[in-house]
Amino acid sequence: MSLKLLKNAKIFHRGSFKKHLGILINGEIIEYLLRESEFKYLNCLVDELDLQNYRVIPGFIDTHTHMVGYGLSLMESKVDHVNSKEDLLDFIAEDVKSRKEEIYIYSDFDESTWEKSEPPTREELDKISSKPVFLRRICGHFGIGNSAFLEKCLSLKEIRKDKIDSQRGFFYEDIPLNLYTLFPPTTERLKQAILKAQYEFLKNGITSIHEFGSPAYFKAYEELESEGKLKIRVYFSFYERYLEDVIKSGLISGFGNNRLRIGGVKLFADGSVGAETAYFSFKYGEKGSRGILLLDEDKLIEIMHKAENSGLRLLVHAIGDAAIETVLKIYEKSRNPNLHRIEHFEFPTKSSIERTQRLQIQISLQPNFTGKWGGIGGMYEKKLGRRWELNNPIKTLLQSNVIFAFGSDAMPPDPLFGINSAINHPVEKERIDTETAISLYTEKAAFLSFENTVKGRIEENCLSDLVVIDENLKEVKMVFIGGECIYDGRGN
Repeated sequence: MSLKLLKNAKIFHRGSFKKHLGILINGEIIEYLLRESEFKYLNCLVDELDLQNYRVIPGFIDTHTHMVGYGLSLMESKVDHVNSKEDLLDFIAEDVKSRKEEIYIYSDFDESTWEKSEPPTREELDKISSKPVFLRRICGHFGIGNSAFLEKCLSLKEIRKDKIDSQRGFFYEDIPLNLYTLFPPTTERLKQAILKAQYEFLKNGITSIHEFGSPAYFKAYEELESEGKLKIRVYFSFYERYLEDVIKSGLISGFGNNRLRIGGVKLFADGSVGAETAYFSFKYGEKGSRGILLLDEDKLIEIMHKAENSGLRLLVHAIGDAAIETVLKIYEKSRNPNLHRIEHFEFPTKSSIERTQRLQIQISLQPNFTGKWGGIGGMYEKKLGRRWELNNPIKTLLQSNVIFAFGSDAMPPDPLFGINSAINHPVEKERIDTETAISLYTEKAAFLSFENTVKGRIEENCLSDLVVIDENLKEVKMVFIGGECIYDGRGN
């Protein structure tokens, strides 16, 4: 085992940055935290690395992301750069001419940033191509397809036709969320996507992720892990449609090794604010709907008990206040509610916060959503009016002793952006300090996979997953996973 000493750095230890410490790494494990005065007792076999007064924190743990989906989007055409519907249609028209595909998929358009927030329609896409074309919104809960794509979808038995507006070519929830399940890439393409995304995640200091997907995704991760190419640690949860397959396989939450481990089963209680499918107790605007509740209570109770009996936890997506209330009502019927999680938890009521704390339910929250769409003039205000201020009450959750941590949902997969969003929350009373924000992406995040004894802290006997960041917390310089320098952005 090679010994490494990381020295001359400000080390994040027990909630604050400390000088005059060194980290002695022995293989995958942090062997000791040493005072500078103790360095002289180390022998010449120790490799010393001078970090030039940079900061060192535990590796970021992204508790809710989509690395496969992000990687696939890098291999397709991202359209997050367009500024109008006209720009979007022009870009697609040129792109379709430049390459041959069975289905042309475009991801991450966000009409809320356009001057006229009007997405294209089926007829407008029909003018571009007679081949299947599909545009997926950045939230993943809404998409638009041309007639050829619509025809292809309607031929599938497993789709929900009630979530399709055929006249406009609008697709809600089902098909956008399950796009790569309905039209599956090969295992090799999935592996390529993971490796592409992994590099981007590593550049941002992410050393562990909580991922969601299908058995095909899991197979790709397994193969990369056995080939030694999977560097990031993965806590993998399956979508609910695969629950029976997971139960038959005998997989249970926590099974695996420190590189690839089983999480649980992911469900959707509602959609997104951007797609106006997040489920609220109030309407979007004066004439809008309240959103969509995707699971009824009886069905969710049945799934919960089936999962619990099979050793699996639930991770339920709930954004709107009414969706959150519905999920909490179900979790109150659980034999072990603190086993389960709620993903996003964006608009909780005071009552929801109190119940969540009482039941000790875990929350994965995305501060970057607030940074991206919060504030006056932001998408949340456009959709919800003054109620946007209820979004992501981070400080309130802390003061209420709710168990929660940060994730990115890969929008973008950048913890430093999320941390900055939490520090500068547009609602001043919900702002938190830098050290607390870091803890919510490290130590607190490790708790959400029950790995807090070995992850998320710079302590003896913890995994040596570390991130070296510049003085101003703006740029990742180096990333270590299991003591190995996986990424070096210092120009080397």
